[in-house]
Amino acid sequence: MAYFTVFITILTIIVNVAATAIPLGGLTTKELSDSFKVFFVPAAYVFSIWGVIYIALLVFSFSQLKKKIVNSKLLGEVRIWYLISSLANITWIVLWQYHFPTLSIIPMIVLLLSLIAIYLKLSKSKEMKEGNNKYLIKLPISIYLGWISVATIANAAVFLYVLNWNGFGIAPQAWSAFMILVAGVLGMIMLYREKDYAYAIVLIWATVGILVKFMFASRAVGFAATFVAILLTVFSVAIYLEDRRKINSKKK
Repeated sequence: MAYFTVFITILTIIVNVAATAIPLGGLTTKELSDSFKVFFVPAAYVFSIWGVIYIALLVFSFSQLKKKIVNSKLLGEVRIWYLISSLANITWIVLWQYHFPTLSIIPMIVLLLSLIAIYLKLSKSKEMKEGNNKYLIKLPISIYLGWISVATIANAAVFLYVLNWNGFGIAPQAWSAFMILVAGVLGMIMLYREKDYAYAIVLIWATVGILVKFMFASRAVGFAATFVAILLTVFSVAIYLEDRRKINSKKK
């Protein structure tokens, strides 16, 4: 099963790269995103994070070939959810690239939920919070989950846009600003409960990208993105310093 994890990871990467390199359906993933007038899609450079995600997932997959953890019962459960997440990722790419934005929300939600399931299982294991496992197994999922959290909100915005939802009369910019604040709350929860700096950094990366793209187009979106980026940065530093203080006090 560990070898199959490597295979499904490589397949997922190939499909994602093909979506932009060929591109599938005639437009790149980013070009399709820009074709919808929503205010939650970050600037083009932000999507370079996929390179980091690809490397992280390869590390996650190949590290499971190590004899010490290949037979881990926990990883056996995780691999099932990882398989589901990979299939959901591939399905999303196909639906999105071939212009089925409303249907694409289904595999996106499945992808998000499967990553949450993996994250929760890893978070319950002390083994996965320490040593090499913390960086080889848990960190890649934190990065991936952080980005998919953002992507799900963006996909939902596109879904509602295509359905011509009027937002209860509230301007799209205001809704986007609200969702940016929601993303900020998620980041703070992950920092407070899990001390997950990687998840927070991904959210900061995305919100700064939204700021860069919309700072002159929408005051509300620009303000919300700036506020969340600063808030998460300050909160991350504060949590880190408090952790270091506790560690140092124990050593004394």
